[in-house]
Amino acid sequence: MIKSWVLMLMTIWTATVGAAEILIEVESGEITAPMQIVQTPQASGGMAVYVPESEGVIREIDQVKGTVVLTFEVETPGIYALWGKVYTPGQPQTREDSFFISIDGETYVWRIHDWADNWVWRRLLTESRLESPTFELDKGRHTLVLSHRVAGTFIDQIKLVPQGGDAAFAVSPEDYVASDVQVYKNLSPYFEMPTLTVPQFPDRDFVITDFGAVGDGKTKNTKAFAQAIEACFDAGGGRVVVPDGEWLTGPIHLKSFVNLHLSDGATIRFSQDFDDYLPVVFVRWEGIECYNYSPPLYGYGLRNVAITGHGVIDGQGEAWWPWHRRQRAAAEKLYQLILKGVPPTERILGTEEMGMRPNFVQLIACHQVLIENVTFTNGPMWTVNPVYCNEMIVRGIKVKTSGPNNDGINPDSTQNLLIEDCYLSTGDDCMALKAGLNEEGWRVGRCTENIVIRRVYCHEGHGGVVMGSEMSGGIRNVYAHDCIMDGTDRGFRVKSMRGRGGVIEDIWVDNIQMRNIGGQAIRLNMYYSSSTIVPASQTPAVFRNFYISNITCDKAATAVEITGLPELAIKNINMENMVIGSNEGIKITDGIDLTLKNIELSTRKAVPIRLTNVQSSVLDHVVINSSEETWVDIKGDVSTGIELKGMCDDDQAKRRVRSENGPDSYKCK
Repeated sequence: MIKSWVLMLMTIWTATVGAAEILIEVESGEITAPMQIVQTPQASGGMAVYVPESEGVIREIDQVKGTVVLTFEVETPGIYALWGKVYTPGQPQTREDSFFISIDGETYVWRIHDWADNWVWRRLLTESRLESPTFELDKGRHTLVLSHRVAGTFIDQIKLVPQGGDAAFAVSPEDYVASDVQVYKNLSPYFEMPTLTVPQFPDRDFVITDFGAVGDGKTKNTKAFAQAIEACFDAGGGRVVVPDGEWLTGPIHLKSFVNLHLSDGATIRFSQDFDDYLPVVFVRWEGIECYNYSPPLYGYGLRNVAITGHGVIDGQGEAWWPWHRRQRAAAEKLYQLILKGVPPTERILGTEEMGMRPNFVQLIACHQVLIENVTFTNGPMWTVNPVYCNEMIVRGIKVKTSGPNNDGINPDSTQNLLIEDCYLSTGDDCMALKAGLNEEGWRVGRCTENIVIRRVYCHEGHGGVVMGSEMSGGIRNVYAHDCIMDGTDRGFRVKSMRGRGGVIEDIWVDNIQMRNIGGQAIRLNMYYSSSTIVPASQTPAVFRNFYISNITCDKAATAVEITGLPELAIKNINMENMVIGSNEGIKITDGIDLTLKNIELSTRKAVPIRLTNVQSSVLDHVVINSSEETWVDIKGDVSTGIELKGMCDDDQAKRRVRSENGPDSYKCK
């Protein structure tokens, strides 16, 4: 459980201090090569600074190539946090820390942490990604220097945000530890979920040093791990203990009735020699069954298995990350094998040429699984990836990653899973529920269902709680509640596209706190455009029966964006009791039977509520704080049956509603 779970009052849009945000246009500074000013229409003023990607990996802090020197004035002295508006297109290779940044000589490494496919605001994070430094600034002129390290990034603006009155999440990874609960009953009030019991193990220890392991960080201990696990299994189960030290190893293959336990001072570091991960093993790679390099931590068909302890497991994934550049072509070849009817046993990968990175922790078809308290850092690809698992508990873990596709926890066609009390700061989605890809997902026909997510802190990832886009086997019965999403690109996100098929339904999201969301606080998207492979069909997915309530968000680019398809609208989406401050408000396209109730929306630009081809829907007491003359804009030939309750009771309010189809498309009640 969390040592100190504090519910904070959220401040809408502005900090309650006398100081205002200080906004700096980066292109206004003194710039030296290789940094350069470029035109980009998405940037403010149409200009931004481009920082080319370095060759190789720069680790020494004194290596600087090019600078931007900026000066700014502080009117109100105080404590300020630094944010940057950045865009990293394409598939960067190095994905190390992007910049050095200093104010008045106080220098930090600023890790942007991963590519982003749109402009997003990123807070200054130290190299460990655990600290967001602040600067104490006196009244007067100050100097900010942005220095090139490893980038491939556009940067448009920097802002200094006053601290103190701004409601902050006082969160530390150490706050998130596993509870001592042994039996979990009644995990959801909305759907039936079986009782989950924490796996138990015989009181026997098998210490890896007894099998020849050497904890010097240089000696490979692959054989010692394998022998200790085999001995534990042969004895009927117990703990395989990793004592204090640094333990270099190739892949670790778990067995049933084995608890891999790390002491507090233990660090497992996985080898960067690709040949260590051969021969190939059966895996599911982005929703497709095949044979590929072994995941660093792997198990197949196991029962009663665990990974526990307060140590660190370091995937050393930097060696694998450059493969991200060529995985799209390899994935397309793999997809063609599916379309040709080639069975999984003949889909053999495992070559550098194919470049298919293994996931970090992949447990396949395992029953009664526990992962608790361990810290995972920088795996090759997805971090914790249970596939076809049942009755699983993930609690108290910390995931700190910065590489491409470094998602935190990605359940894939898995049932009866509890995720609680975790700290996730990731290079991609913090949590993403999956269920197979396209025709392969239909063939396997296994959904992800009965998932409870609670008291999870999501930091700086592409999304907090995410579903899709690989969801062809279906996702249903998900209950996410009492979570924090801090600085993620999006808060709650569901994504799919034509060609996926499948159904996402019966989803409950409740009591979520968000702040500094780079994109949408809530995003439901059936028209997702980013995929490793292009689907062979146009079969749409189905989104229906979502219940989203008690959401607070102090800052987001967009409050809510819902996009269905003209041929298949999103159905029965219910949002209630939300307070959101954002640039843009609510945008809905192709939806039926939507209910938005008791929502307070504070927006800075654009019409706050824009409805296109929305039918049979209700906006019930949506309170709008906006300087726009029009508050509700209704468009689309099929927009009809829209009820506005408590929103247009007088003539002035009625003038706030605009419909291109005239008053027949809506009613004021």
